[in-house]
Amino acid sequence: EVLADEHGAPSVQTQALALVRALEREAAADGGARLEALASEDVAAAAAPHIQTLIARVGARVTVRAEAGRARADFTVRSL
Repeated sequence: EVLADEHGAPSVQTQALALVRALEREAAADGGARLEALASEDVAAAAAPHIQTLIARVGARVTVRAEAGRARADFTVRSL
């Protein structure tokens, strides 16, 4: 696992894991809420396997939506 890319910015995998951790925090804080994360396409794709693991733990109330043009570090987690 690589923390930073060749330019010193957080790697796609690093951002994907940060996204999953943010979803985990929100799921723990609001036990019944449906949660949606908005992320760049590459971060959403990298997070997908981890999201499946999270869904197995907290249920199918977590989704990730890829948005073209969104910056890699600019993800959002919200309750629906």
